[in-house]
Amino acid sequence: MLDSFANKFRGIVLAFVVLLLSAVFALQFGGPQAEGCASGGQGGALAKVYGSKITQSEYQAAYMLAGGEGYSDDRAKENKLEQMVLYGLIERSLLARQAREVGFDVEDEAVLAKAAEDGVLHLSISVNAGPMLPRSGPQRFDFKDKDGKFLFHIVDGAGKPVPVWDWRRYYDVNVDEKLFEEYRRFSRFKHKDLAPYSEYVKARGLRWPVVQGADGAWRETRYRFVEGEDPYVKAGAGVSFYHSTSHDDRAQIWSHPYEPPPESPDNDFPFWLCTGRVIEHWHTGSMTMRIPPLRDAMPNAYVEMNREDARRLKIANGETVRLETRRGALELPVWLDGRGAPPRGSLFVPFFDQELLINELTLDAHDPISKQPDYKKCAVRVLKLGAKGTPA
Repeated sequence: MLDSFANKFRGIVLAFVVLLLSAVFALQFGGPQAEGCASGGQGGALAKVYGSKITQSEYQAAYMLAGGEGYSDDRAKENKLEQMVLYGLIERSLLARQAREVGFDVEDEAVLAKAAEDGVLHLSISVNAGPMLPRSGPQRFDFKDKDGKFLFHIVDGAGKPVPVWDWRRYYDVNVDEKLFEEYRRFSRFKHKDLAPYSEYVKARGLRWPVVQGADGAWRETRYRFVEGEDPYVKAGAGVSFYHSTSHDDRAQIWSHPYEPPPESPDNDFPFWLCTGRVIEHWHTGSMTMRIPPLRDAMPNAYVEMNREDARRLKIANGETVRLETRRGALELPVWLDGRGAPPRGSLFVPFFDQELLINELTLDAHDPISKQPDYKKCAVRVLKLGAKGTPA
């Protein structure tokens, strides 16, 4: 009982400290505390608060949660929504830092976690904010639908709801399976039928559409749009592209003039640099690097190169080398005979590592039609480092 009282008292004091600090910040600074803060930070950080980074990914997630996507560009600009979201993230870090200084063990994320647990956000909106933004003060929110049911409603085998938002109950059911089965229902709308979760556990991958036969077995499609292989191709059709927008079951091919790469290897930069993903991390590591098993399995970026190229340059496995392009340089450890098999003259570097930003070396060119940035390939050279870490 004493422990319970102590925890409640501690929570009340922490809430008081947070509210008091919020008032101090609002009165003294009218926004984020200036000392120790810098927006537009270096090294992949949108802002830094006493060395603690606020990444672009964190900002984008916060902007979405703030409802920013519901505003037109003009209205968001009028209400200074981008600045306010960034100020909110900075203030979150400052509040957590001040709480630590007075003896509380709290991380930045705990400030938001507390709000999510209580279902209340204490907003501090600038007096200069436009009329479309909410007013300052407590704002209640929850994750329930109009009928009061939790949006991520999951039940166990007996049909009883399981509060999976409580981490202590998360593994009472297979949440992955529950979510997959809900998603699987939508796969049938475009003839991309997926098999049940349990089938993928056994088969370790099936090519869709996956349909169930009369014998109850699930069968993958080896060759899509081919009669006898794809169950959605009608008998006698042979080959049928049944999703053709011309509605004649024919493939549609667009011809465009050849566009050469904006940059190719030459005598100064003789290698192709290719970037991509690793299985442990989705895009950047802003979320997956926070999961210890994934972080431990793939803790940092590297460069894969062909063994013949490494032998010619006298580079050993695990050795740190310097990659240089016309835009920047980066030092990375070499991984020979790793997961990939780069052909001679080609290097591969994953882009998940926020501390080793490979995209600072890549191109800023983009496709003129799709506007897709050309981050995947550019010309690069490899420099072996000397004893003191300088290019040999």
